Amino acid sequence: KLGLSDTDCLTPLLDALIACKLPLSCNYSAQDLYNAALADKKRNGDNMTVVLPRRIGECYLHKIPVHELLGYIQAGLEN
Repeated sequence: KLGLSDTDCLTPLLDALIACKLPLSCNYSAQDLYNAALADKKRNGDNMTVVLPRRIGECYLHKIPVHELLGYIQAGLEN
C-alpha cells in the first residue's frame, strides 16, 4: 500500500497465512501496536527501524521517523 516493495507481496503473503491457518486480522488497534512499538529495541531515539518485504523471500531494514510509524501500522491494518 505504501509502495515500499519491489513486487506485490500481499497476495502471496495472504495465501501463506491462509494455507497455515493463521489469522488474517489483528485484535489490536493501530494505536495499541504503535504504543507497544515505542518500547521496541529497534527504536533509536526519534527513529525506528522496520522490517519490510522487498519481494517474497527477501526483506530489508528501513529506518523511519517514529512519528511516521503509526501511518505504517494503519496502512498494514487496512483491508
